[in-house]
Amino acid sequence: MISPLPASLSPALVRLDLPATDEAAAIRAVAALLAGQPDVTDAAALADEVIEREKLLSTALGHGVAFPHARTTGVRQLVVAVGYCRVGIAFPEAAEPVRFLFVIGTPPDKVPPYLALVGYLARTLKNEATRAKLAQAADAGRFLAILRAGG
Repeated sequence: MISPLPASLSPALVRLDLPATDEAAAIRAVAALLAGQPDVTDAAALADEVIEREKLLSTALGHGVAFPHARTTGVRQLVVAVGYCRVGIAFPEAAEPVRFLFVIGTPPDKVPPYLALVGYLARTLKNEATRAKLAQAADAGRFLAILRAGG
């Protein structure tokens, strides 16, 4: 399967040392990676929208994975930033701490690429061996190579 990860997802948008903190602070830290990206008009506003969306329904999927997201006019194209926290972040609705945090923003009219991305990430990250490889990635470039390869 070809990875639907956006071409804009670069090592600069992956943080492998996300501190253990609360859900909102973790989302803000990962969303801040998107500041200055050409397809993001306001990373702080994106973080606010993602946090508000997360209050409606948690995106923690189990296995230490969450995809907090927002459909927003604050982005021109589908964007994603990633944070990995070794000890995990407490999400109120999650049965276990979140270690892999994917903050996603998509324009309201670009839903199909967003759905393809979330489906790909969910299938890829449900695999325990893949999560283990990602957790052991030496750097953001290797993390993305594993993710793009589907494990």
